[in-house]
Amino acid sequence: MWQLLVTVISVVVLSAFGYIGVHYFGDHISDSTYLSALTRYNSQARQIEFAMTIHYAEEQMLPPGNDDALLNGLVATEYLSAKPTGDWHVSSSEIYLAIDDAAYCKNLNKAADFDVETSSLPSKWEGCPPCKTGVDTGETLVGEFASWPACQMPK
Repeated sequence: MWQLLVTVISVVVLSAFGYIGVHYFGDHISDSTYLSALTRYNSQARQIEFAMTIHYAEEQMLPPGNDDALLNGLVATEYLSAKPTGDWHVSSSEIYLAIDDAAYCKNLNKAADFDVETSSLPSKWEGCPPCKTGVDTGETLVGEFASWPACQMPK
């Protein structure tokens, strides 16, 4: 009988610790998830950049095109082992991954220690600056948001 009582008390105590852990430390767990994703995206961007650099050094040119065409060219010539997943925008002057989910993008910027709540970013962007300042002009984002790691494409 004592064994049953001890088991029940143990389950209650462990459940309480679990609840407290998730309630008080849950944000740290999700921050780690976003930090991990941010690290993965940075690594993929560096791999693309390195593949482009080596291809240019050996061939004196980049594969033709931008975005998917350029990535497919790097894979076809075996300078890149596989095309990274996601909406990568690649050209000779820029490499970035556009994110459609503004909340996810905001959390990535937050994980990188950018002040998404009190910055001068217009509220319509919800903590995630646009990748381009002009949809028609194709200007790249400049100013304080150019260093933010995550951006979204204007719709």
